[in-house]
Amino acid sequence: MLAYSAIAQTGFMLAGLAAFSETSLVNVIFYTCIYTVAGIGAFMIVHFFERRHGKKEISSLSGVVNSYPYLSILLLVMMVSLTGLPPTAGFTAKFLIFSSIWESYTYNNNGWLLALLAFGLVNTVVALFYYLKIPYYMIFKPMSEELQTDNNYLYFENYLSAFLVVAVLLLFFRPDWLMGFINIINFAF
Repeated sequence: MLAYSAIAQTGFMLAGLAAFSETSLVNVIFYTCIYTVAGIGAFMIVHFFERRHGKKEISSLSGVVNSYPYLSILLLVMMVSLTGLPPTAGFTAKFLIFSSIWESYTYNNNGWLLALLAFGLVNTVVALFYYLKIPYYMIFKPMSEELQTDNNYLYFENYLSAFLVVAVLLLFFRPDWLMGFINIINFAF
């Protein structure tokens, strides 16, 4: 599912590029940075469960919160960010992409930009159900089998995932930290 997520995120980036303005290019770079961070974090946590416990299906993650609450919370935040909900930087990134498309539509008055915006909004709502399916199984479904946990499951990847979650949360409140860095580059057409 996360591989298909990357394809969907690429579609949002292309939609931002369709707005074709200096602002939209900056917003696409911001979007790319945020979704790279969220995607890497989510892949690392899912890979941990696959490597340590052979969990490859979403349903096999049922009740994992009982054994790994720390990692379950980290994955929840990453899935919320991939969905584009607050309080994560994924919300800010999608908002900027949609704003770029709307701004370009109001300037050019092209109907296909409005259709692109509507399709993006519908796609975001549909994606909500897919992205939040993993945390739903992890938290609300009963555990299908008891996991053997050790006290030393905090590997480098899990620390890095925690760092990425903090970055995704902080950049929601302070997107100017990343935008300031991106705006150093001159994107004049």
